[in-house]
Formats: sequence, structure tokens, C-alpha cells
Amino acid sequence: MKNLIIPYVALFTTGVIGSFITKKVQGGYYPLWAPVGPSIISGLLWGYISRRSHNLSLMSVLVDVIYTAAFVFGFYLLGDRLTPLQLAGFIISLFGVAMMAA
Repeated sequence: MKNLIIPYVALFTTGVIGSFITKKVQGGYYPLWAPVGPSIISGLLWGYISRRSHNLSLMSVLVDVIYTAAFVFGFYLLGDRLTPLQLAGFIISLFGVAMMAA
């Protein structure tokens, strides 16, 4: 897992950039197809990570949580706030990943 730190950081960065692009699409500044780039990059990173992982289930969930957390963090940086229900869902998903790792 230690050798996957750089791909996970790249995945997180891709998610933050994806949230920025999504906000620009929502505002009408970028075309509707603009988020395709981050989606392709995240898929390629998932493939890279999955080939080097020992537990595919854990890595798949971890990739999903990291990418989603990056989007949420990006939206937070852009001024959006989480509702209590969204925050509870995020915490539960982190707890689920911790349980899978144990």
C-alpha cells in the first residue's frame, strides 16, 4: 500500500480538479463534456491501483472514498457546505473503509 501513495494523491488531486470543472459547467462557463477528462484520469488511476493491490475489494472502496472525498473537499473550497445528512454519510463511509481494512 505504501507504493500506492503517489497514485492516491493523484486521485485526490484529480477529484479536486473535477469538482472545479463541475462547478464551471454548472455556471455555464465550460461545456457539458468538460468533466470527461477527470473521469478518464480517475479510471486510469483505478486500473493502475487495482493491478498493484492485494485486496481488490478494499482498494475499490478506498478509491471511491478518496475520489468522493476529493470532490466534497473541492466543493467545500469553492464555497459549498455539507448538510448534516451528507456529513453523516461521509463519516459512515470512512468507518466502513476502516472496518474493511481491519
